[in-house]
Amino acid sequence: MSRIRELSVDEETRRLAFVRERALRNKVSFLDDAKREGEQLGIEKGR
Repeated sequence: MSRIRELSVDEETRRLAFVRERALRNKVSFLDDAKREGEQLGIEKGR
């Protein structure tokens, strides 16, 4: 627990954690968009 407190005080560690979190959210968003697009294309081809 003390190590977590130490890391949270370090500005560069916080910045890197923020950048990583944003990249993970972007990846999930991209995959969700691709899935919806694929489903829509499948529906259109199935008509």
